[in-house]
Amino acid sequence: MPIKDDVQTSDSFSKFYEKDTGYETCRYPYSGIRNPDAGKQAALDHNASIEEEDAIPLLQENVIGWLSEGVKHGGVTDQFKRCLETQDYNPFSNTTSVSPPFASIEQPHNDLHLAIGGYTKPVTNKDGSVKQDAQGNIMWSGPITGANGDMGANEVASYDPVFFLHHCNIDRMLWVWQKKHNKTDPSTFTIDNSDKEDKGISNSEQGATPYQRWGQKLNEKTILYPFQDEYGVPRTSRDCIDIVGQLGYDYSIGSLDQEEWPEPEKVKIMSLLRKPSTPWEDILVKLKMEEEDLKRSATATGVQRLRLIFDRTHLPAMKKEPFPDCHIPLFPTGPISFKMKGLQYNLKDFIQVKDVNKDKISGSFLVQVFYKANGKLYYLGQRGVLSRWNRSNCANCQGRRMADISIPITGEDRAPYDPQNLVVHLVSKDGLTGKYKKEVLAGKDLVVPAAARSASGEPKPSLRIVGVFTYEN
Repeated sequence: MPIKDDVQTSDSFSKFYEKDTGYETCRYPYSGIRNPDAGKQAALDHNASIEEEDAIPLLQENVIGWLSEGVKHGGVTDQFKRCLETQDYNPFSNTTSVSPPFASIEQPHNDLHLAIGGYTKPVTNKDGSVKQDAQGNIMWSGPITGANGDMGANEVASYDPVFFLHHCNIDRMLWVWQKKHNKTDPSTFTIDNSDKEDKGISNSEQGATPYQRWGQKLNEKTILYPFQDEYGVPRTSRDCIDIVGQLGYDYSIGSLDQEEWPEPEKVKIMSLLRKPSTPWEDILVKLKMEEEDLKRSATATGVQRLRLIFDRTHLPAMKKEPFPDCHIPLFPTGPISFKMKGLQYNLKDFIQVKDVNKDKISGSFLVQVFYKANGKLYYLGQRGVLSRWNRSNCANCQGRRMADISIPITGEDRAPYDPQNLVVHLVSKDGLTGKYKKEVLAGKDLVVPAAARSASGEPKPSLRIVGVFTYEN
């Protein structure tokens, strides 16, 4: 049977995922575009240029590149590790709910879809700057720029058998996270939906589901229509918390898992992200107050670590007064440790890009962050956004239109990252040719005052620097 959209639309982009009868799914470095005729011919010409014996090595090279990009750019392996440190289910489960320093399992899930689907990454020089051709175009790793594999398109990703292996691993990582944080008991597993600011816990941001009210808050007791047991009783998330006891399957011990997990670490998290104008002095006073409270209550509560999260986008350099033993550079090029009144603290920064409207970009795309310095463009990292060629027919897509990403700053980044000199690239693919196309957003236009962020109307892309203080008792 051919694969076609059963909803009438005038959107020409919807044709890019229609497939002929007998079509065989494909991955990077091939292209699976089969409609319209011009796109099909371009894909067939592209595929004919690939030597068959090179295809699998090229695919492996690209996937390994995404996995092993390392801590510097927050590669997929590093993201899997970071998402296991996320203690609450909401930010663990979706990118709408998560903020730095935490990571969501959804992000490495998306990145691997795009890696197999045909997106690569920029080639960099030893100093971290990107390589460019004579016309100033960014050079990409791997020689194949016309690839359009099915895993990179939401509409047809599940037609590739690797889709199921990929999602088995995502399910395994959820179980690893549950074991690590002692969340395997259905009677005690809860999903907190009390935070009115968390858009990821309401179906108004997750998309419409049959028999649910628009804007309904979701938790472990929400009915999972249309699933039901053998007696016709509707299923809920609470029916599938314990995969061993309730569902009868388990995973062998693999990467990032272990036979026994210690008691979960208790961490107190304080966020000042909703108060982006908070000055340094008030931030450090708050940090000191919370640290003293933690020391007093540690025996009773068991909390041993404190994280204070704040928006440092518009903050000046930290002056030595009124904290003479505390010096924080304006843009430290990696995590730093310092002492304040004899106590040791750590500070790490993240770049967060928010409210990228997926409706305005056809197909999946990359959000890349660069820094301009000394006439060069330094690569700080990229994140994949898994999307559709045509989103207008998808109720879930319309409910969740904005994409947010974050990238850690590490000591390997040689250039400081003044937000005014940051550059964001939104990189998508031409449906006819599979070639990269990009929209360039200047950091100076994305760094907006707090008042502008909360203004009424449709959100516009924005950028901020998020700082995270950590103290261990």
